[in-house]
Amino acid sequence: MPQTYQIELPAADHTILKTLLAYNTYLRSGGYSKYTPDDFTSDVKKFGLFVKDKKLRDIKLVDIQQWIGEIKKVMKEKTVSRKISAITNYFNWLTQENVLTESPAQSIRYIRVTSPLPDILFDEECQKLLAAASADPRSYLLVFLLLSTGMKKEELFDLKLIHFDFSDKYAPELWLKHTGKKVNKDRKLKLPHEVVPVFHEYVKRYGITDTLFPYTPRFI
Repeated sequence: MPQTYQIELPAADHTILKTLLAYNTYLRSGGYSKYTPDDFTSDVKKFGLFVKDKKLRDIKLVDIQQWIGEIKKVMKEKTVSRKISAITNYFNWLTQENVLTESPAQSIRYIRVTSPLPDILFDEECQKLLAAASADPRSYLLVFLLLSTGMKKEELFDLKLIHFDFSDKYAPELWLKHTGKKVNKDRKLKLPHEVVPVFHEYVKRYGITDTLFPYTPRFI
């Protein structure tokens, strides 16, 4: 029989580690991206290990500041910024659930990090990349879609066969669909007509029936 877990509601006398299952469940039901629940839960767990057996009601601003000071020694600013976001979100959740009257993280300042501009591939480089991927329709289609649409990795993994419209083979289209809070990012993209034959070859050779790339991020 499948194993079931009892989700215990958080309480002020709980440790952080005892609340992680409930917190992860909250994130999964809150319209966040598919990666956020596990990423935020992992970040909060690391802070929980730092404060050890300290009860939620006893955690103070200084505890969070000390932890941030430690991770700044070994992590990049962008990573630290994400972990601060996770901790802030976690304690805001506890206040929303009336576990705490106020968040000890409310005065923590975000580290705003400007991501560097990406390197731009010139046309000749794009053609070399496509040529290198052309030995296999899966690799070629993957590279072709990324180069022609600029979609994000998360959007790539959400692609399904029904999102492609080849009713006009000379003007194929792709719907990028989102859920939850990102539904406003839905958009329709025009695709080069060259995508049609390689798309069909890939689907046939690899037996694709629903999700276009049913693989792990590491595999991709």
